[in-house]
Amino acid sequence: MTLWLVGMMGSGKSAAGVLAAERLGIPFIDTDHVVEDSTGMSVAELWAQKGETKFREHERHAVEKVSDFGGLIATGGGVVLDPGNRQVMRETGRVIWLQSSPSVLARRLENVSDRPAINQSVLDREVFLKDLLEEREDLYRDASDTVIDTTDVDVDAVASVIEAIWNG
Repeated sequence: MTLWLVGMMGSGKSAAGVLAAERLGIPFIDTDHVVEDSTGMSVAELWAQKGETKFREHERHAVEKVSDFGGLIATGGGVVLDPGNRQVMRETGRVIWLQSSPSVLARRLENVSDRPAINQSVLDREVFLKDLLEEREDLYRDASDTVIDTTDVDVDAVASVIEAIWNG
């Protein structure tokens, strides 16, 4: 079985995914790490040097590469922008949307400097994240089988819900 974790940056995909996978004793992978391994660059470096379009190409290849992984897969926040990615995720597993409010996302990302979209944004992260979420919300909804609201929930509780879905 494969569970795909989608959602905005800061929603808890990697943190909750790693914790749930550890407790379940199953593999975990992050598509951003697959991109970094294949390019030899961090996501921020790739984004800055080659641009978003090239990053999205590498992201698409990463999704295809791990589609038969059999574990928990955390994706980049914009993975749902590509219709092919949404299709691959739906066809190869269950998709869980970790949803959170823009104000909470902004607070969680307050000291983060390695996210290219945030680094290129206006100074008001909450407004930027609200606008980004509005652009992507229907795509997350379209891609996902299940929604977990992570707004007022800690990582441990989110991981527990992911575990229950895995065991369900």
